[in-house]
Amino acid sequence: MLEQITEILKNYCNVDQITPQSYLKNDLGLDSLRLINFIVEVENSLNVVINESDIYRFMTVQDIIDYLEG
Repeated sequence: MLEQITEILKNYCNVDQITPQSYLKNDLGLDSLRLINFIVEVENSLNVVINESDIYRFMTVQDIIDYLEG
């Protein structure tokens, strides 16, 4: 799951290293629009639905992985 999320994230941020502990906003520089676009791509790529009210609870890459695996 980490590899899939990381590959998608590379389209939305310009950093050398993405880890599970990377903060979406502070470390990866995702603003609200990029976060939404990223989530839409995750949904389409992984054939999942992420509740809109849960999106803004995601602080780190691990938060997304936990949500998707939970």
